[in-house]
Amino acid sequence: MPVASTENLLVPSHAGANTPITVNNAQTALLQAFTSLSEAIPRIAEVAATKPAATQSIAIPDLVIDGRQSGALRITGAQLSLGIGNTQTLVADLTFDDFSDDGQLFIGGPVRFELSFSLLSGLNPLSDASDLFGDLRMAMSGQLGFSGAYNGILFLDVALALNDLGVAETTGVVTLNGQTIELSGL
Repeated sequence: MPVASTENLLVPSHAGANTPITVNNAQTALLQAFTSLSEAIPRIAEVAATKPAATQSIAIPDLVIDGRQSGALRITGAQLSLGIGNTQTLVADLTFDDFSDDGQLFIGGPVRFELSFSLLSGLNPLSDASDLFGDLRMAMSGQLGFSGAYNGILFLDVALALNDLGVAETTGVVTLNGQTIELSGL
């Protein structure tokens, strides 16, 4: 059931174009959100990278990551599964609270998050994500409100993965004002 405003999703109004999210630009808005979040992924994965390498499942304590420009990202109920060959999966509930790393797009709301990746050996987890991970896949389902560059509410069931060329591709569905939008190859 849609909420009446983005304030209910922990994202107040911000200066910026506040272009309303429509069926025509929802994929672009979501891609900008993923791009904005790309700086936070290594900070999330840093927690996973410090755990011992073995096949096991580890509960990660709740934590808060401050946005570089605004707000915070609360991570709760996180479970890290360490696999053979450095394959790791981190599943958690994320709550964006007026979160922005880029100062352009501000995000609020709850999502279920799954990050699976292979850590490439000998790299600093604070480096660029494209240099840190092999077989990177990020999936999110839930509801996010946006303010700043875009304004609106998206219901998400999406995944972002790196293809063989290292280019991110988005798949899944986004629901906007009751209309479902299929994402493919964005």
